Amino acid sequence: MSSHASRIRPARSRSRRQRLAAGAVLATTGLLGTYMAALRPQPTYAAPPGSAAHESDSRTRTGPRSLAPSSIPTCGQADITVTDDTGLRSAIVSSRDDSVICISGTITVLSDLPDLDDTTVTFVGDDSTVDVIDGQDYFALIAADFSGPGDDTVTIAGLGLSRGTAIASPGRNSGGAAYFVGRIGDEDALVIDGSLLTDSNAQLQGGAVYAKQGNVSITDSFLTGNYTATYGSAAWLQSSDVTVADTTISGNDALYAATVFSLYSTVNVSTVSMTGNYSTAGGNLYLSSSTARLENSFVGSNTTPGGVGGIFANGSDVDLVFTTVYGNSSVAGSPSELDLVAGSVDSWGSVVGSPSDDTTMRLTGGAVLDDTYSVSTGQGPGFSGPGSHDVTGGTLQLAVVDDTQTPGHGGRTPAVTSLLVTGAPTDDVDTGVNVDQVGNLRPGSGTTWTIGSRQVNFTPQPPTPPPAFPPSAPRDVTATPGDGSAVVSWTPPSDPGSFPVTNYRVIAQPGGPSCLVTAPTTTCTIEGLTNGRPYTFTVEALNGAGWGPPSRPSEPVTPEARIVALVLDQGVRVAAGAHDRIRTTGSSVNVPAGVRLTPHIRYSGQTSFSRGKATITVQSDGTFRWTRKIKKDRGLTAYVSWQDVDSNRVYWAKVR
Repeated sequence: MSSHASRIRPARSRSRRQRLAAGAVLATTGLLGTYMAALRPQPTYAAPPGSAAHESDSRTRTGPRSLAPSSIPTCGQADITVTDDTGLRSAIVSSRDDSVICISGTITVLSDLPDLDDTTVTFVGDDSTVDVIDGQDYFALIAADFSGPGDDTVTIAGLGLSRGTAIASPGRNSGGAAYFVGRIGDEDALVIDGSLLTDSNAQLQGGAVYAKQGNVSITDSFLTGNYTATYGSAAWLQSSDVTVADTTISGNDALYAATVFSLYSTVNVSTVSMTGNYSTAGGNLYLSSSTARLENSFVGSNTTPGGVGGIFANGSDVDLVFTTVYGNSSVAGSPSELDLVAGSVDSWGSVVGSPSDDTTMRLTGGAVLDDTYSVSTGQGPGFSGPGSHDVTGGTLQLAVVDDTQTPGHGGRTPAVTSLLVTGAPTDDVDTGVNVDQVGNLRPGSGTTWTIGSRQVNFTPQPPTPPPAFPPSAPRDVTATPGDGSAVVSWTPPSDPGSFPVTNYRVIAQPGGPSCLVTAPTTTCTIEGLTNGRPYTFTVEALNGAGWGPPSRPSEPVTPEARIVALVLDQGVRVAAGAHDRIRTTGSSVNVPAGVRLTPHIRYSGQTSFSRGKATITVQSDGTFRWTRKIKKDRGLTAYVSWQDVDSNRVYWAKVR
């Protein structure tokens, strides 16, 4: 275990992961689909056609195109279905353009997965089960290096990627769950759709996702509980066109800075909730020399003890459209919600605020452009355009804004423009406004709901996972004794339990010596037994729910010391011209077939034996043959040996 010490996260990240344990359990207990359906943001909150948010505006910056595929292949259409680490590696190595790799069940990765190289491949989960690739906190998962020529796409659909780990040695050090490098000028793409990326970490950038150059699409997905030691616990995005839609980014932890880090990228965010994340410095959404547009999204309740809790934009242009940046925490003296260093922020129908009277927005060489229906709270420059409001923190109320109340606001109706909520929702707020900006009813008094300019249903608790069961006991345990050992065999359990069997453990009694093997192996050798002492053996099976009960004990067996013997026959000595020749045979006991015996010879008059050069090989029946030329005028004594066992000595007198 010590060799993997560098892969373990700090204690703070571990505790955060423990708080997300319910989500991790879901990824391995058949509830991923239910969990995603319960938590997925609804895409119906965009401003309706004809509203100002959809009208052409010279200030609007165009985001990247949507990369989500029109249809994701199902496992029934897949080229190959894999159920274990060996099958997955083989499928990756042998993949060709448009290959579909179907993941069925939970695949536990036993080392870093091989990289895809300029190949369009889809990884898709089986329709009927929850399907997960699990790196065990030791190994990196899906990687694609498309830096060569050509337009290639890697797609991850309906799949869980958990506990992927990218460290400096061995393997890569970025993108624990998904690593992607495209080629400038090509249409290379990474597509993540309907998937859960959880509990992954990286020594450098991108705890879950690392993407450099190319196009990135993340839709209908969850990035939770991921960690990085530097930038981008959920995602590091560099020189890319990025689309993120209908996605939750929560509970991620960056030791240095940023939950999502964007460098030289164009980012288009729609209906995304980014909440409950932690980064030591920077901002949870960190934009460097990038262009970003956030629509109908929420960035709130994030924590940055050494910087900005919400959005940090350095030399970047940011559009906020029906988006809320609210209730983030930061270091004293820094803005809690938005820090703009050069670049600009442009806002429509959005809220940037805090329930406390802290500084929420700061400009350093940047500019807030004219805004329509935007509100900031706390100290700092706030918004300045027509329709914008600066209010005291904690006093922000629901409002209806149109030409009848505030001239010059574009004539929106209350159904579209009732954008704002209280700084801290309470049971006694009475605003008279009960619809959101698209005309949907807001929840009633006392209902918990997300602060924001868009209406979001309260995130429900994940369903309680069903009980998980370990396997039943292995069957038909038998043992064969050896010298200080025994070989134990068994039959797999009749019921594997809630998950596939991963390991077997054999325990000897008395004394408790044991051995451990990986399924599907059903035999194991236990060493260190005492010869002459009888032993029985029991076997236990392990799955994701734990160890099952022990089997019935085997019949007792008694290890015995192995007797090894060599016998050299007298054979014959015959005259053979200038020399004589001896021809003899022999037999052995407990000497393996194929062993080469060592001959030893001593002529008459010699005081010691010397080693012969003949090749004497033990046959499968234990016999062997030896033929040798010897000096014609002298008698010869000889024997053969193997390891520390010598045969009898045989004397051949000279031929008269």
